[in-house]
Amino acid sequence: EALSPPEFERQRIAGAFAFWWQAHGLSYGLRCDIDDDLRDGRTVAINVSRAMVRSLRQRYRHIVVVQIT
Repeated sequence: EALSPPEFERQRIAGAFAFWWQAHGLSYGLRCDIDDDLRDGRTVAINVSRAMVRSLRQRYRHIVVVQIT
């Protein structure tokens, strides 16, 4: 989902994202419904920067990293 920078910031401040970060001059976020999916036992696949893996592991226990080349 593409958002303009002002809309991303508005949604970030409103608490729309469970996790967010900036890379390469862009903002990225995982919507809060990811927490519901994980709590309900669903597998969630996300595409994130390698630099975010450590932070995500601090928030979520069961992280499996898959590198696709």
